[in-house]
Amino acid sequence: MRQEAVRFFQAVHEDEDLGGRLRALRTGEGLAPVVALAASAGFDVSEESLADGFAYDWLFRSAYYRKASASSENAESAESTVAVVNNPLSSM
Repeated sequence: MRQEAVRFFQAVHEDEDLGGRLRALRTGEGLAPVVALAASAGFDVSEESLADGFAYDWLFRSAYYRKASASSENAESAESTVAVVNNPLSSM
């Protein structure tokens, strides 16, 4: 069921209406309203699978953004290395 929960989170990110309905839920009521929302959208999830799916989704998003950040930092590092190498004063 974790896969179904991950699909639900993906749908929440892609579907503005579904995402808005999720954001409109009151905090402090636990995951039962989220399970009901997912069911109304055609997803068969439980509170446990939502918690597992959320952790799984967050882990992969975190890894993706860390990788994107590292790629950006590497590009900036390469640009500054090229700038130093091409600087006529650096060869003196």
